Amino acid sequence: MTHRIGVAFVGTGGFKMVRALHSFRRAEPTLPVHIVFDTSTNSWRRNCRDYPESLFLSHAKVFVRSITNAGYVNGAFNQAIAWLAELGYTHACLFHDDTIFSPLPEHVGHVSRWFTDPVLDDSSGVTLGFMEALVPSPYPGVWERHPQIWDAMDLEDPALWHVLCPGGKSAMYFGSPGSDEGVKCGPDWFVKYFVTDKTCIIARLGPTGYILPIATWRQFGGFDESQGIYYDMEYPVKCAIAGLPPVRAVSSIPHIHLHNQSTAFGDPAIGLWGHDLASFVAKYGDEPGAILQRHGYYTEEKVLR
Repeated sequence: MTHRIGVAFVGTGGFKMVRALHSFRRAEPTLPVHIVFDTSTNSWRRNCRDYPESLFLSHAKVFVRSITNAGYVNGAFNQAIAWLAELGYTHACLFHDDTIFSPLPEHVGHVSRWFTDPVLDDSSGVTLGFMEALVPSPYPGVWERHPQIWDAMDLEDPALWHVLCPGGKSAMYFGSPGSDEGVKCGPDWFVKYFVTDKTCIIARLGPTGYILPIATWRQFGGFDESQGIYYDMEYPVKCAIAGLPPVRAVSSIPHIHLHNQSTAFGDPAIGLWGHDLASFVAKYGDEPGAILQRHGYYTEEKVLR
């Protein structure tokens, strides 16, 4: 089946979007890139003077749309997908802005290779494997560091990526949930791998990057913007309940996600958005993995939330 896949980055502006675009353009030199800036965020208001829209529009094949939004990350992604739909794309390939793509020559084209893969025809969405950059913390599950510290670091150094991707591939190391286990990359940060060595059913739609058929997104009326349940948790469950094909994770897409850089300091999850799992369980009566299993969708524990 022929697909027309559009790429969009969604974020709040600043150096992180500059770095995301720069590194993505090196990995995918020919793909058009659509950038959606959520101008209703604290981060945008702080960064827009130093990193205005015009800075991004000066690049070839880069298009920018600025939005206002009351639906947190779900609302911003809804507007990005709607824009790609307006442009005639059948699928949306979406990324958060706090991502950095591999600079290694052997990884050129590592995103677009999935645009023609048969996995798109037997899934309701594709989760793109990634690496999570984390900082040890005395608080369980809290690994963020201030964006300015990340911004000052050279995270596109090929030497770093040879450590992260030995032999050109990401290591198959996951680490224990909630632990500080991982590949040590510096005196105070490490990386966990959220990748798979084969295509498998998963309980999350790409928390940093994903490919989604726009027709299925429309079928559900887009991502919910009012109940505080994040798109990546709810979408696969909606697919299972509707009897649609599962969401599948594919083998490593070599990119780093700077854990919650966009939200923890500038635009924290407040109100319902700070209780996503509790909101989900309140609505569906169980956790996502358990619901998928009841609908016959096996999920591998190592790639669950």
